[in-house]
Amino acid sequence: MLAGVLGAAVAVPLFALGQNEDDGGQASPSAAISASRNTVVAIHAGTSRFLSSIPVGGLPGPVAVGPAEVWVGNVDDDTISEIQADTFDVVRTFGLPITPNAIALGHGAVWVADNGCTATCLERTDASGQRPGDVEPVELVKFEPGKGRVVWRTKLGLGGPGAVDVVLSGGSVWVSSEADSTVTRIDPETGKVQATIKEQVEGPKGLTATADAVWVLSYPDSWVTRIESLTGTVTATVPIAEPWAFGAGSSGVWVASRFGQVWRIDQTRSELASSVTIPGVAAGIAVGNRRVWVAGRASGQLTSVDTRSHRVSTVKIGRPLADVAVGGGIVWVTVR
Repeated sequence: MLAGVLGAAVAVPLFALGQNEDDGGQASPSAAISASRNTVVAIHAGTSRFLSSIPVGGLPGPVAVGPAEVWVGNVDDDTISEIQADTFDVVRTFGLPITPNAIALGHGAVWVADNGCTATCLERTDASGQRPGDVEPVELVKFEPGKGRVVWRTKLGLGGPGAVDVVLSGGSVWVSSEADSTVTRIDPETGKVQATIKEQVEGPKGLTATADAVWVLSYPDSWVTRIESLTGTVTATVPIAEPWAFGAGSSGVWVASRFGQVWRIDQTRSELASSVTIPGVAAGIAVGNRRVWVAGRASGQLTSVDTRSHRVSTVKIGRPLADVAVGGGIVWVTVR
């Protein structure tokens, strides 16, 4: 099934928002490393120094950082791999009943969402169009690492070849579906749907979360929507030309447009505050260590933007990148 463009936006775990963002360091203006396909590359967030290249499953996509571990979804294998952050070892890999198009961590669980696009759906995306039976419902599963299994799964409406994303905020799990233009709020204990939001979330390509809000990136409608996480109320929309990926930290919500602009949204005023030009098209964004980290989808280039000086640095990895997360002073990039 389809990996986020597809999982375009990065879902930073709520407890990791702004993590180590004050540990700036001095990134190199330009660096290069060589990475193999189907790996997770670990890079020092302060110096951009290469630390490790970790083989995982087929077509690694979404990645999320926990207190001592990193989880990556392998889209081709329908598996998730757990990496021990201090040793860079894959310690466990688990099979799933769905394809891991998006991942988030919290409430003692790994949350995985699937966009519902079957193999036939993928084949017809660019050809004859979708037919009845090509797509299945969007699904969310709650995987508990301590038990080593899925404890429940919830179907959330008809899916398709668009993006899905998942984040945690306000004590709830939030799932977006581009196929049916919804954001769904789910009880993390029972899996029951608490609310379904359709207003001002047309074509949601992804989610990111701050302490009190869920932010929704809508493309091609060209806006970012703020939803209060405790009430589920839409309180702001921020127009932005062709937003493509985003992430959040203490410095704000950062949005990459489709063609090389990175914008900062002021969380208090819910308006655009500044912009920086970067190379390439973003596959994902993470915020940490006083930087915005942008994974280049086709360029194989990891770009960082200093949140204060707006200085741009790059690390050339040499293969297409799928997603990026930051935590514990390390940047984790999935490489295809």
